[in-house]
Order: sequence, then C-alpha cells, then structure tokens
Amino acid sequence: MVKTIKIDKSFKLIRINETIKRNLSQILVNHSRDNIVSIVRVETSSDLSQSKIYISALNYPDKILKHLNKLSSNIWRELADKIKIRRLPKLIFIVDNAINEIIITGLPEELIENKSDVGKSRIK
Repeated sequence: MVKTIKIDKSFKLIRINETIKRNLSQILVNHSRDNIVSIVRVETSSDLSQSKIYISALNYPDKILKHLNKLSSNIWRELADKIKIRRLPKLIFIVDNAINEIIITGLPEELIENKSDVGKSRIK
C-alpha cells in the first residue's frame, strides 16, 4: 500500500516566503550600491495574490520604500525569471519598524524617560 503525504498549505507558504526572501535579497544587493536595505520577512497571502516584503533600512527608510515601490514591477519581473512558480504574487514593500522598537526598548529606562537630557553632559 502506498501512502500519500498531503503537504500542508502553510508549509508551502513558508517555502514560498523563504524563496522570495532569498531571491529578492540577491536582486536588491545587485541593484543597491550601499547594501543599506535588508529584508526582514516576507508574508504571502494564501491565495498568492500578494507578498508583503518587510524591509529594514538604516538611512532614509521612507525614501527607500518609495523607490522600491516605484521599481516593484521591474523587481517583480526579475524575480519571476529566478523563481519558477505558476503565479508570482504582487510585491508590496513595507518598512519594518520592529528593529527600531527593539533598540529603544533595549535602552536603560532613565534614557527613555529623560529624552530631553540625551546628549547633555552629566559632568557637574
């Protein structure tokens, strides 16, 4: 008796997300002079209509986001050449602010509470 293994849809989505992330990272490295953008995560809808690409950028994240969304159709075509999938989702780039929140929450409480004192000398 042959057993058939049914692959869970969520497993397929995880594989698609990782494949998009890996290939898209390579594409962005080729296009970027400074390599200042990194892909944090990819979330693809279950119907494969769209993929939300969460990015992290140290400098000018809004400017970079605008540029990526402007080039999204060209990036999509380049990605379609690399990934052989029946239906490649539409790419939607989003700035991921979680890293900034982690950095802020990692600061000592006194710095967070006394934001106005940041940069002032504590020498008396």
